[in-house]
Amino acid sequence: MGVPGLKIATASSPEAAYGITKSMIRDDGPCFLLFPVKLMNQIKGTVNLGQCMPLKAALLHKASDESVKSGNAVTVLTYLHGVKESMDSIEQLNEKGMDIDLIELRALKPLDMETIRDSLQRTNKLCILDESTRSG
Repeated sequence: MGVPGLKIATASSPEAAYGITKSMIRDDGPCFLLFPVKLMNQIKGTVNLGQCMPLKAALLHKASDESVKSGNAVTVLTYLHGVKESMDSIEQLNEKGMDIDLIELRALKPLDMETIRDSLQRTNKLCILDESTRSG
């Protein structure tokens, strides 16, 4: 990651990818967007461009309201497919009394440490949901 000014972003929806891509076009530095084909194939229907994220929140990165679900039991950091999996589980966990603070990591570099720090001050617990596979 030794490229000066490099920004690495992820998108868990076509709307997020659209907003981030627009931000990248306007950015002066090198940018890289991770948006897997598998995720695109799961999307049905058309993209509502009117609901796309504001450019500032898309990449240059303070987490937008859409990328954070507030809670106080545990902080969950995730990106890409983990966002859908987490959102599918949150309602069930809320019924069991667990109030999850979900943060979608739309920017992997630079990492939004301010949002993560604020969440950890509330919860004092961290769970990282990563989709990496085992290798070896």
